[in-house]
Amino acid sequence: MIRGKARPNDLDAYILVTPIGASIDGTNQIARGIGMNGHATIVGHNYAAHALYGLAVIDGHTGKVIAWQGKMGAPVEAYAAADETFWPADEDNVPPDQAKKLADAVKQAIAASVDSELQQAGLLPEQ
Repeated sequence: MIRGKARPNDLDAYILVTPIGASIDGTNQIARGIGMNGHATIVGHNYAAHALYGLAVIDGHTGKVIAWQGKMGAPVEAYAAADETFWPADEDNVPPDQAKKLADAVKQAIAASVDSELQQAGLLPEQ
């Protein structure tokens, strides 16, 4: 299925990122995949954009999983700084510019976390 959808479809390996749920910062708040969280403090609010995900490396020729990082209850966690401008006034109708702002921040956080996950899986040398 992956080879049929991936472009180009003649690669040696594919990296698949899939959403996983977990508690946020050891609280009873559960999140899954991409989103943001915020909490009030004595001096204001703290916001963060997050990606809670599993990362699979798949052999492009056989379709077999070469490595898997993240599992239920212990996903790969990638966070990006956020502020109140990320938080929509209406969660059911997020303006496109706000959605893009969140997506861009999360993409950068995932990109920044992938190398260390591939190193932990033994697929990249430690640096």
